[in-house]
Amino acid sequence: MTEMENEAKTETKKKSESRRKPFTPLVFMASLLSIGSLIWTTYSLLDFFQEGGIDPATFDWKNVSIIGLSAAATADIAWSLTMFAEYRGVRIMVRLGRGEKQEEMNILPLVGWVEVLFVATLLFMHGKSVGDGEAAFAAILPILTKFSWMVALADLKDPSDLTDKEKREIAEMERDARHMRAKLDATARRHEAELEEKRRKREALLEEKRLENELKLADKETSYKLQEMELRQDNSIKALIETLKTELQINTLNDRARVDLMRDEHDREMSLRSPRTISGQVVPQRGLTHSPSTLGIEGGAQQAQDVESVFHDLASMGLSPAEQKRAQTAREYYTADALHNGTVTKTAFAKANHIWPSRVSEATQDYPVEWFVQNGLATWMASQN
Repeated sequence: MTEMENEAKTETKKKSESRRKPFTPLVFMASLLSIGSLIWTTYSLLDFFQEGGIDPATFDWKNVSIIGLSAAATADIAWSLTMFAEYRGVRIMVRLGRGEKQEEMNILPLVGWVEVLFVATLLFMHGKSVGDGEAAFAAILPILTKFSWMVALADLKDPSDLTDKEKREIAEMERDARHMRAKLDATARRHEAELEEKRRKREALLEEKRLENELKLADKETSYKLQEMELRQDNSIKALIETLKTELQINTLNDRARVDLMRDEHDREMSLRSPRTISGQVVPQRGLTHSPSTLGIEGGAQQAQDVESVFHDLASMGLSPAEQKRAQTAREYYTADALHNGTVTKTAFAKANHIWPSRVSEATQDYPVEWFVQNGLATWMASQN
């Protein structure tokens, strides 16, 4: 939309420039008259403001008055600028009247006439000071120059051109349109800036949420690792405690076994040093490979009927062959120990019968003396009685 309007304005401007004649003979003649007027005005004002005047024969720029030169240059530039501005179509619009009767007027031509009349007055005063009528008559030169430019500018105008009022109306409409376009552009830029602000706020919010999620994940991962480490340490401590307990139990059992072995060795040595025999008592022969003299027992052999009777009783109690064997081993140990008045150790008994001491210990633990008494199988006690 904007590009099309710019193109239309460019075409309109080209058409108006093509209809306007930039240079005519009247403009040429007005320019010549302006040059002559400027030369005469400059000379007259310099001579008027120069003390003692200017003598063309002895003229020297070093002796020129600064005040006179400044006045001459100011006057020439001022009324020349006004005429050139009118040629360019420059307007200085001023509102006149009040309320609805206000009208706009271009005061540039009026300013130009005031300047020309002022310069003409100065030229007239200079001519009077010189005392020459021709010099005073030269004051009309700027007025004629102004009039010539009025004629030249009127010739430059296109008869079909718009009037000043119409141009003002069109200019006002163009200003309104330009104002609306500028307002729309400003609104669009503001809307774009607001959208950019919202977008950046959303990006900042998303970035903040992303960082928050990353921190949460890092915290969870750290908590997981700490918990895993604690559990592993607890498991390691528990395993170490169980290991130490097991080692302690093993060491305790080993120590107890060594103590029992040392006690059994001591008891055996003591029994061997001071053996005792009981006449008329017989040690059961089942399971013994040595003679009764090995245990320091003298006398005859045990009757086979007692052995068979004991096995029959153990079998009748529902014991398995292995249990019967352990019970018989325990009974034989109790019998041998009773015959020797409690001086027979399990180790000595095991060595005499070529069995492991642990077998004897297991048999006596499973079948103590009380068990035989309760079941009526403590025959060694009856023999003692």
